[in-house]
Amino acid sequence: MKRIISATVLMSGMFFFLCFSLVGFSGNAQSIQPEPSHNFQIFVEKTADGIMLKSTKGTAWINLSFSLRDYQEMTIDEFGMVDPDAAAVENGDKALADFCFTIMKTREGIVLKSRKGTAWKELTFSLPMHKSQVIDQQGLVEVD
Repeated sequence: MKRIISATVLMSGMFFFLCFSLVGFSGNAQSIQPEPSHNFQIFVEKTADGIMLKSTKGTAWINLSFSLRDYQEMTIDEFGMVDPDAAAVENGDKALADFCFTIMKTREGIVLKSRKGTAWKELTFSLPMHKSQVIDQQGLVEVD
């Protein structure tokens, strides 16, 4: 009889230990969540001599306009135009998105290549002169 009681107590103890271990483990898993990334939204417009960008969120700049020949690249990040060969500047401002991409004007449209901070690696789209296309960290955005 003592053996049955000892086995029952042992099994009950193991059961409670297992339950509390799983509860503690799942609680830790839920508390380790990645910090949400900051979003950006940029209107891209092709002009006769270059590109015009207008940011509505996630950047330190509002408007960027620059001359760019066809098939020439410009590097853009949350602070504006940057040297593509310079070391990346650490973004200490939590209100800004942390991204970097190159933009290139072609005869047919625009080519964007991500360097960091986007879900896309490359975006290519046609863009008539003086029309705009909205992009964000996820890709192309439909605007009504």
